[in-house]
Amino acid sequence: MTANKGLKNTLRSLIPTTSLTFYRNLKWSGLHLKELLKAYNNNLPLCCIEQTNDLDFPNLMKITRDDYKFPIYIRNNTSDVFVYHSIIDCEEYDFIPSQEPKVIIDAGANNGCVAIYFTKKFPNAKVISIEPEENNFNLLKQNTKNYPNIIALQAALWNKVGEIELLDIGYDNWGFMTGDGSNYDTITTPQIQKKHTVKTVTIDSLLNDYNLGVIDILKMDIEGAEKEVLHNHSSWINNVRSIIVELHVLLMR
Repeated sequence: MTANKGLKNTLRSLIPTTSLTFYRNLKWSGLHLKELLKAYNNNLPLCCIEQTNDLDFPNLMKITRDDYKFPIYIRNNTSDVFVYHSIIDCEEYDFIPSQEPKVIIDAGANNGCVAIYFTKKFPNAKVISIEPEENNFNLLKQNTKNYPNIIALQAALWNKVGEIELLDIGYDNWGFMTGDGSNYDTITTPQIQKKHTVKTVTIDSLLNDYNLGVIDILKMDIEGAEKEVLHNHSSWINNVRSIIVELHVLLMR
């Protein structure tokens, strides 16, 4: 018996058929055996995964789960697989707030998994999902179109309203960064490519434009731009109850 056959037999003995089918069909270099075992221990709900041409995306997979009302679309063999796994399967945003949230800002929304997870967890909350990259945003719109409480904005969260350059630094679908042109030469990654310009929004503009008194949860996963957003916080910080932020190595700052 080869090592590969031995591994497959081991997985079959550890993971139910639905889970094994899921991980046979979805692949990404960052997903390892320990994640498979974690998923098994978390008792994944029944799900159906199929390749689809419903949308104009390569390698698109449609995931239908018995614990979500609508299908979730992700791009196979990309960082979408890990995003889906960590947010939907492993529920890394599972926490108990001090009070039921009514307004959630999802900055760096990517493919929409966070927005639909928050909607499932807090069905009465308004979720404003902000994503600058056009392909991610199109998938975000698809994944959230059946949820009337989710507002999808193609924009970048920044410290002033205007426009900014979106940069592809080779970190797959979850690693796009923003830059103002003066600091491109400080990026330490091996490649950089300008994608397109995108409009910017601020916390203040969101509060005003959507008539928000309080933001109950401000989630930021914006690839280093947290520095700019948090630097000028005095006008809005008292209107935010909780902040969830993913810290990044500031390659450009």
